Amino acid sequence: MTTYGQDRLVMPPVAGVTDVRPPDDDQDDDEKRPPKPKRRNGGDDGAGRHQLIDGLILTLPPEGSEWSTEDRRRWLQAAAAIFDLIYKNAGGNTALTIEVKNSAK
Repeated sequence: MTTYGQDRLVMPPVAGVTDVRPPDDDQDDDEKRPPKPKRRNGGDDGAGRHQLIDGLILTLPPEGSEWSTEDRRRWLQAAAAIFDLIYKNAGGNTALTIEVKNSAK
């Protein structure tokens, strides 16, 4: 690799490629990047949801699709564990329990 200055590594030129220039230092790296999407509430940077909650939401199946009771239970248990990690429990020593009951009468 070729270096341009003390803080950059640049791939060496490839045969047949003649236009290999160092990055334009006139522009900040932040100005070159597209803006990050706005997030709605709470989170590590104050601008969005916590990453664990985002990941949990991404695992939800599409609306209207089939989703077994067992898979729902496991998802809800994962949600409860994530909430325990990122939120303080105002209920003291109380615990949340996810339980499946047969609804047939």
